[in-house]
Amino acid sequence: CFNSGVALLLINGFIETISVMETNQDKKKSLIYSVYPVICAELFTIPTIKLLDIMGNIRKHILAPRARDQEEMNSYMSGAKFELAERYTDATKILFVALFYSTIMPELFTIP
Repeated sequence: CFNSGVALLLINGFIETISVMETNQDKKKSLIYSVYPVICAELFTIPTIKLLDIMGNIRKHILAPRARDQEEMNSYMSGAKFELAERYTDATKILFVALFYSTIMPELFTIP
């Protein structure tokens, strides 16, 4: 939560936090334009990587057919660990960042 939410606020000054400038260089400095990519990255990259399960697919489709015996094949066919605590942590982090920056970006409530 600290890296996603509070660190961006501490790096930027208060005036840069609430300002929306006209030029492209000033837009990149504004906190409003630096929070949105963090939220989108948290929403889309982590679930996509977990959904693709690249190493699990390699184990199931490449290593399992080449196994020497049934025990080895069964070990390759086991799925990835499902950590409920990690999933709750990801959801809480997104909620914290959305609530933390909701005063300057109310559209963050519509993203999740």
